[in-house]
Amino acid sequence: MPNALRLLSTSTSGVDPSAPGGGPTWRRTWARPAVVAVASFLLGAATFFLQGLLPDSLTSFANSASGWTLVTALLLIVVQARAAVAALLGATSFVLLTIGYSVAAQLQGLFYDPTKFALVGVVVGPFVGIATSWLRAAHPWQAAMGTSLLAGIGLGEAAFGLTTVADTTSPVYWALIGAASLALVVAMLVRRIREALWATLTVIGTCVLAGAFVMAYESLGRV
Repeated sequence: MPNALRLLSTSTSGVDPSAPGGGPTWRRTWARPAVVAVASFLLGAATFFLQGLLPDSLTSFANSASGWTLVTALLLIVVQARAAVAALLGATSFVLLTIGYSVAAQLQGLFYDPTKFALVGVVVGPFVGIATSWLRAAHPWQAAMGTSLLAGIGLGEAAFGLTTVADTTSPVYWALIGAASLALVVAMLVRRIREALWATLTVIGTCVLAGAFVMAYESLGRV
């Protein structure tokens, strides 16, 4: 009888008291994507204002691909989405960050067309989402690939910032994002990727993706 009552309660209220984190089905289904969507839009808008509030040494955070990559990755780490969902949320986050930035600009009487970087987000976002979810994956090759992509973006933009735009920006942020990327690689090698083969591929992959990022960013700047 208690089991029957429990099943009846679940079917009528959407709650299974015995399930871990039991709660309404819609809450478990939609809460995490909703958090990512709302937070991305608000943080995108905040990015616009941070350009004028951050010290000169850190202003590049609000005007960099690595900044929004970091925001997206942190949001996905918080919600702990699986790879397929993380891919969708990665794209969603990048697009809404761009739209939030555009809306904030318009509220200040300025115009910013989000189309180009929203399209970039649709392409790049899923890879960032999957890479973030793979940081905690059981298989070392997934952890290696996820680390290579995220660290490659950070190191690539650090190299771009310290060379191509060195005359117009402070080196502080670029150095910090580069150091953070290296720290990610080291931490993953120590904690998750201990096999020599995968460790070697992680380092090589990070360098290759960093170089690819620099070339892609330079090409995007000419579009």
